[in-house]
Amino acid sequence: MTWALFAAFAGLALVDSLNPFTVAAQVYLLGTPKPMARSLAFLATTFIAYFFGGVLLIEGWAAIFQYIVPFIPYWGIGASEVGLGIVLGVTAIWAWRKTSSGAPFQPPEHL
Repeated sequence: MTWALFAAFAGLALVDSLNPFTVAAQVYLLGTPKPMARSLAFLATTFIAYFFGGVLLIEGWAAIFQYIVPFIPYWGIGASEVGLGIVLGVTAIWAWRKTSSGAPFQPPEHL
């Protein structure tokens, strides 16, 4: 890894750390009981998930596909993509119907 690539990743990480959803979750956690413990746990798990997700995206998928793709027939790749699309579509419809029939979210009263 070159220093230019490292600087680019560090810059992207800095920009991503200002993610409004992460900031909103942190603000919520600071208003709960034991705010420091929960906030530190949230920050640590977010860092771990982003780190391993980034490593998997950069190195893992290429290594996995390099060894798996030669064993899959040509039509199998397309069939698996269509199957994954169907599964994700059905899951999205199920989640949409489940949330639309539920009660609205009520935040805790002590906040």
